[in-house]
Amino acid sequence: MTLTDQVVKNIIKRVIKSQDYRIEIVNLINVEFLQFTIDFFKKMLLQNLIPKILPLIGTENHLWTKNYLLMT
Repeated sequence: MTLTDQVVKNIIKRVIKSQDYRIEIVNLINVEFLQFTIDFFKKMLLQNLIPKILPLIGTENHLWTKNYLLMT
């Protein structure tokens, strides 16, 4: 179960119980932003590390990393 799924479940529970669900909306926004940030830094890490690692294993063609990062 992802964090987003958990927050959505919490929103539904609060709505059913007629409770204030605004804090859960803020949590959902925070979770989405956190996931975006993590994905962004993963891409930056891959972009910076893979070209440095590939020559060590004998691969000279680094264009696939650029294509991979643009597609994801």
